[in-house]
Amino acid sequence: MFQQLIFFRVISLVCLFILPFYAFPQAPSVNFRHIKSESGLSNSTIETILQDNRGFMWFGTRDGLNRYDGSQMIIYRNSSTDSSTISDNFITSLYENNQHNMWVGTLNGLNRFDPKLNRFTRLKNNPADKKSISSNHITAIYGDTKGRILIGTSGGGVNLYNAEQNSFKRIACRQSAASSIQELNIYTFFEDSRGNLWAGTESGLYLYNNSSEDFSGINPQPAAAGKQAIRSIAENKNGTLLLGMDDNGLIIFNPSFRSFQQYLHKAADATSISSNLVRAVYVGKKGETWIGSVNGGLDKFDVTTGSFYNYQYQPDNPNSLSQRTVSVLYEDRQGNLWIGTHRGGINLYMPGSEKFNLYRQKPYKNSLSYNDVKTFCEDRYGNIWVGTDGGGLNLFNRKQNTFTHYKHDPFNQSSLGSNEVMDLKEDSDGNLWIATWGGGLCLYNRTANNFIRYRSNAESNGNITSDYIQCIYEDKSGQLLIGTYYGGLHLFDKKNKSFTPVQKSKTGNTSIYGNNIISITQDKEGNTWIGTDDGELNKLNAVTGEFEHYFQQDDKKPDIRVLFTDSKGNVWVGQAGLYLYDKAANRFSVFTDAEGLSSLFIKGIVEDNSGRLWISTSNGLKQLDPKTKTVRTYNTGDGLQDMEFEANAYMKTRDGQIYFGGVNGFNSFYPIDITVNAFIPPVFVTDLQVQNKKIIGGNNKLLQQDISFTDKLKLPYKEATFSFGFAALNYTASENNRFAYKLEGWDKDWINAGS
Repeated sequence: MFQQLIFFRVISLVCLFILPFYAFPQAPSVNFRHIKSESGLSNSTIETILQDNRGFMWFGTRDGLNRYDGSQMIIYRNSSTDSSTISDNFITSLYENNQHNMWVGTLNGLNRFDPKLNRFTRLKNNPADKKSISSNHITAIYGDTKGRILIGTSGGGVNLYNAEQNSFKRIACRQSAASSIQELNIYTFFEDSRGNLWAGTESGLYLYNNSSEDFSGINPQPAAAGKQAIRSIAENKNGTLLLGMDDNGLIIFNPSFRSFQQYLHKAADATSISSNLVRAVYVGKKGETWIGSVNGGLDKFDVTTGSFYNYQYQPDNPNSLSQRTVSVLYEDRQGNLWIGTHRGGINLYMPGSEKFNLYRQKPYKNSLSYNDVKTFCEDRYGNIWVGTDGGGLNLFNRKQNTFTHYKHDPFNQSSLGSNEVMDLKEDSDGNLWIATWGGGLCLYNRTANNFIRYRSNAESNGNITSDYIQCIYEDKSGQLLIGTYYGGLHLFDKKNKSFTPVQKSKTGNTSIYGNNIISITQDKEGNTWIGTDDGELNKLNAVTGEFEHYFQQDDKKPDIRVLFTDSKGNVWVGQAGLYLYDKAANRFSVFTDAEGLSSLFIKGIVEDNSGRLWISTSNGLKQLDPKTKTVRTYNTGDGLQDMEFEANAYMKTRDGQIYFGGVNGFNSFYPIDITVNAFIPPVFVTDLQVQNKKIIGGNNKLLQQDISFTDKLKLPYKEATFSFGFAALNYTASENNRFAYKLEGWDKDWINAGS
């Protein structure tokens, strides 16, 4: 016999994003993640959601109960041959009591689930026993602050569970104190901040009377207003109740004055509630109000203005709501909003971590014109210009999140020279220059709102030798350096509007290497660095006036696309790896191999106001502290436009906002907003396999209870081949969880298990 102990640690990194989401009126930005059958969900129609005391998420569907840990799903279903399984697969309601037992309502009975033993105890109606539950069709389960557990049924009214006797007491529902008992369909329970216990029923709102121990009807609206059925109840911070009505919209009810205000859908009013068939109402911890409805999607309700912002399924937007009908809303302990839909699975909205603004092309007139973003420029007026590789030039209005487009018109010589914009630069005179691929160099005419083109012409002197402009740089003396593909480097005389090729030093002793100029920078000493993809790295020495060359020892000519001089005067080179210039040794060396920075293709470098470097790569975004060499990695789970960025598509604005462009749009953010997730998630072993067979805890000689409750495990030597599954219950960008494990007595160090 031997015993092995497994220890885990988890690093939870999180930062997410904001996706511009257009509706009329324009809704606050919301981005949804989807959990569907591909994630192991047993059924796409969700009836109820719960987070248990340990942090696991539970989803009740129309075909099984699901436990989710952020990466995998465990499904519980009925078995006709095993009475310890759940009584029915159609799950209607979930509740966890103080003893951490899970109560599960179904269409065919109530169940009490013991998570340690993975067993269900069925509690069903017995017509001969008045202390049994009144109906097997369970519709709601609720525990109040007094420790009472109430069970709502369809056609059987309300039941109060007696834990000591394991029996039920039937609670009367009366329209008034003197009226007869009603056998109602109960849809929901809610206890408000004053301790009042409410029931939403097919016949309206009912209030529990502690003296008479029954429910009495409260009509929060005129009888003429239509159907009285209440599907959901929530409470505003001011103590008013929000009632989600079945085909009668939303009602705000003031219990103190018995007054109400009704909100109905109006086809001609885009600010009205999106549907009158309300299924879920939820008020979040920060006071935001969400409404889920049939065919209306998700509404965010502005209580102050009475306006509703709607989020719907959009077939062209993979981050939109997955379905039009929202059936349940639930907020977890991290502030994430879980949205259950009808045939669309789970949608997850993580508001606390939306830090990366994300902009993409949308089927709207004023969206980004094209998703492949190549370059940015902030002009002296604070305008943001965005160049795309195929969609021309965009003028971005940051306040309104709208874009004005400038494109090439083959029939207009004053239009942009090409829709492929490679670089943008505003010079010291306020001129905006545009480098285009195949369309030459363009100058934006602000007065006429058009463009002046400078094209190659072999028959005329003083013209640029290539129309494929790659980069533009203004040096400290005010000269414009124009880097072209196929045509080398040019010096542009702004006064005479002429170009001079730069091929040799003034003495003629040294030459520039390479004909494809793709990056230019100047250091604090005035040295000019010129990167190419066909001739290494060039430096024009400010003292000697001669060209010097670097990376000549490489087997193939390096692709020097990124050159950056930081605030301390350090010169950085981004190619296949991140390099720093050593002035004393007059050479470049790899700065660090952390997080792949010694081999990843570097696409952009920006220094924030704290001296940290933000580095876009071919595989995500890195944050590097040059002092400590610590690196943090961000990916699409954090809201990046994609894992691949475009070379030189980066910028820092005067107010410190950083932009990075890539193949699927662009991101902007303020570094101060990018914080590490402070939530420390619990880590559980969630799966055990011995000899390649999954072991289910409960009634098992190896595992007496579920593996997630097991502290120690003893295995005989004949069953020494085993494996574990594990999870950290962090649902905010859970793919960014990092795991390490160590087998004591065997492993000397922690072993990185990835995400």
